[in-house]
Amino acid sequence: MTTTPFHEAVKSVGSLTELARLIGRRQSTLQIWEARGWPAPDACPAIERATDGKFTRLQLLEPAFNEKAVAKYDGRRKPLPSKRVKKARAG
Repeated sequence: MTTTPFHEAVKSVGSLTELARLIGRRQSTLQIWEARGWPAPDACPAIERATDGKFTRLQLLEPAFNEKAVAKYDGRRKPLPSKRVKKARAG
């Protein structure tokens, strides 16, 4: 397995459980990030603070920007909302 800045950030605070506690997320969420190699973009500032700036948000997301990783995961959890067309009520 390739070691990413996220993996190094986990090691720097001690454990996945400790990092989850520090950033206010569930351990199960961090396990998903660990398997993928990078955290959710909205969590990067909290990880940067938890590691006292040793790992910047740009470093944490760097693996997400290589082509192979982007092809595997596009960053969206839900499809984009579609525009709703109001139907006229009959009657």
